[in-house]
Amino acid sequence: MRIRDIGGAARREPLTVLVAVMAVAPIASALTRALAAERVLLGDNAMIATRAHDVLTRHHPLLGTWSSASVDSGIQVNHPGPLLFDVLAPFVRLLGMHDGTVVGMAVLNGASVLAASLLVRRLLGRGAMMVVVMGALALEFIVGSALLVDPWNPHAMVFPFLVVTVATWGIALGDRRSIAWFVVSGSYCLQVHLGAAFVVPLLGVVAAIVGWRTHRRAEVHPLRPDRRWAIWMGSLALALWAQPVVETIVNGRDGNLIRLLSAGGGGDTQIGPVDAMRFASAVVMPSPGQIREGFMAAIPATGFDSEGALAVVATRGVAASLLSLAAFAALLVGLWWRARRSNDVRRGALMVMSGLAMLVAWLSMAVMPLGPFGLTAHQMRWMWPLGIGCWVAVSIAAAPLLARHAAGRWQTVRSATAGGGAVLLAAASLPAYVQPAGPAVQARLESTVAVLVAQLAGLRLDGDVLVDHRGTPLFDGTWDAVVGAMIETGIDVRVDDPALARHYGSGRLADGSERTVVSVRWGVEATVVPPGSRRLAVVQPSPSDPSTAIAVFVTDR
Repeated sequence: MRIRDIGGAARREPLTVLVAVMAVAPIASALTRALAAERVLLGDNAMIATRAHDVLTRHHPLLGTWSSASVDSGIQVNHPGPLLFDVLAPFVRLLGMHDGTVVGMAVLNGASVLAASLLVRRLLGRGAMMVVVMGALALEFIVGSALLVDPWNPHAMVFPFLVVTVATWGIALGDRRSIAWFVVSGSYCLQVHLGAAFVVPLLGVVAAIVGWRTHRRAEVHPLRPDRRWAIWMGSLALALWAQPVVETIVNGRDGNLIRLLSAGGGGDTQIGPVDAMRFASAVVMPSPGQIREGFMAAIPATGFDSEGALAVVATRGVAASLLSLAAFAALLVGLWWRARRSNDVRRGALMVMSGLAMLVAWLSMAVMPLGPFGLTAHQMRWMWPLGIGCWVAVSIAAAPLLARHAAGRWQTVRSATAGGGAVLLAAASLPAYVQPAGPAVQARLESTVAVLVAQLAGLRLDGDVLVDHRGTPLFDGTWDAVVGAMIETGIDVRVDDPALARHYGSGRLADGSERTVVSVRWGVEATVVPPGSRRLAVVQPSPSDPSTAIAVFVTDR
């Protein structure tokens, strides 16, 4: 569309413009809130911002973040690729680590919502696009405002996975251009988190099979690749995967992709088919009062018992799960049958793809290894956009039935439903809401640590500096925030732990020559300056309670 046509298009389709604005309004609101606060990123979020800052420097990342699968497998591995860092890098360089990261995430998530919507509009029309926007708004409400700009890698693939879901519809419908969308969004999700290692390839294979069979009687099959198309797709895939492939070629058998194959995904204990069925049911068929709460409750964090087995998972029972999934399957079959009777091949293929997508989701969860801390929902965050996608597909398939009953009033009913629903869902998603997931659990500390980090501005330390991680409380994010602040000021930081070096880059692994050591201390230790050290920064939120103090010290060896 030419620029001068945008105003005319807006006048011709005001409802489309309204719905599009509503689709990104919660993300824009979350971004405004994040930029207005004096806060810093903590934990893995700070590390992700730091690695985005490293792009195109001598510490350029070729891999994703370190993976906890290393603990169970005994092999140090990273998530496959650095595309998340690459996406955030321009914003971080322009705006700084905190502001650049949240702006980059807002752009990524907003672009994903719009990309999914526009792809469906091209495939199935304006009405279907509005349904997708409604689904995206429902997803924004579920994850909550804070996670709309959260860079933690399990959360950073939620909205791009919505594009993966929609792209599989396009492939199933015989749209060859959807393959490119799938390659881009699927590669991103695969590189960002190992939790997508099974589901993305399986969805691609299933979509290709459905698309091939749906058009098998066509004189010229729309998915049949020609040489030029194959070269373009191969080049696209190679460009997206060049960095992890180069890392593996350079390091040979110690390359990350080889290590991932050797590790086999982690430990020997898998989630299993029964629990996978329960999780699929709880996500796709949530209780009416558990729509947002289900983000944490559907797949609850569950540790191991005293004998090393997974403790009882407190989610929906087996019988209820079977019944709810059977009801959903019956709905898909019924809509497929009506589409077939109406000779509506496209909606029929959409129902087949949705049913098979749920089967793929169940299988992917069933074979997924448990992490070192037991069952954690962040391995399966892709399940929410996939579940939303299935309900969107159901709504699209059911639309002709509703139109038949509404007769001539269908256009009015559809417009009122789309416009009013979008406004209501967007309004529900605007208020601040923090899901207690990942680094967001420590959101209350962000302003406190911001005061600490602000004292490090302009800090200058000569030579390589070892940042001591010993004594860091489990899951405390202050240490990573301090490391990021030092790197942003230009200090050459080193770490002495191999796992941390896989987080921050092998070039930052200490070799023992470092003469300056920076350490972070908490509680009473933060209030006392050790002999031979000096304090660089300190914060004590409660002056009468020394246990709240955090301090940064520097010591010369």
